[in-house]
Amino acid sequence: MAILAMANLTESDGLVAQAGLGDTYETAGATYRYCKSAGAIAQYAMSTLSNAFVAAEGTTTTSGDKPTAVCIPQFAIAAIAEYF
Repeated sequence: MAILAMANLTESDGLVAQAGLGDTYETAGATYRYCKSAGAIAQYAMSTLSNAFVAAEGTTTTSGDKPTAVCIPQFAIAAIAEYF
């Protein structure tokens, strides 16, 4: 049995970043991009990612600036300005 743990990219309060927004982190064959939430995001919800690496949960009526990328958070994001 193996116990795998991913790196913690924030301080214990979950609000202070230990990496820069947009930084890429690779571990155990997975690649992660460090982002910040624009609001609450449900687990596995397709989300848009801006040039500033701020993610917002996508909807069928997502509008505004064309997103830079799409991301799918593997866990729920509870509030605005949380790093993930």
